[in-house]
Amino acid sequence: MSSFKLRLLTVGTSMKCSMVLVFSVAFLFAFATGSAVADDSEGPGRAGYLRAQKLKEFFAPETVLEETAPPLPETPKLENFTEYEISGISGSKFFADVSSLSIGEDGVIRLALGTRSTAGAWSLTYEGFRCDSYEYRIYGTSRGFDNQWRKNRRSKWTFAKNGNALNMRFDLARYYLCNVGPTDQLTKISQRLEKGRLKIKMDRGT
Repeated sequence: MSSFKLRLLTVGTSMKCSMVLVFSVAFLFAFATGSAVADDSEGPGRAGYLRAQKLKEFFAPETVLEETAPPLPETPKLENFTEYEISGISGSKFFADVSSLSIGEDGVIRLALGTRSTAGAWSLTYEGFRCDSYEYRIYGTSRGFDNQWRKNRRSKWTFAKNGNALNMRFDLARYYLCNVGPTDQLTKISQRLEKGRLKIKMDRGT
């Protein structure tokens, strides 16, 4: 084979390799771009969901809680509920009944909560919180003040996600119920709820 033909063969092989490399890079870029678009299409809550999943892994409890369903508290009274702040922006208002506050031998913090919508409608629940896993559980609901509690038969532990105003339970656990120290917990939690201000704002002296 002549040197000229050999050079042509070498050049042709190099061009084929270069074209394969270019197409491979283009395919990988298109795939990556398509994946990013798919993620973006899931909406702005995607980032908050991922943060919540990371927190869930961080707070994952080492043991499964063996819990006996607690008795429901007395009939909810409007005068017992005090408003507390959350970090998100919401037209709804959030309230806690400090008189129903308790800490069980299992470490679960239980209390009655209320949410008032912009239209003035109330939603009342009796819930438990685990500080070791940032989980909550709804034991019962009430149709309104001076109405008996109704047991929630679908009650289960659920992770208190972070990311929007409707997930006020994350703020409730983080800023009011947990991280109060091992002594005199009930008093400290009650004081936080009665003041109703985020602990992060209290730390700043505002």
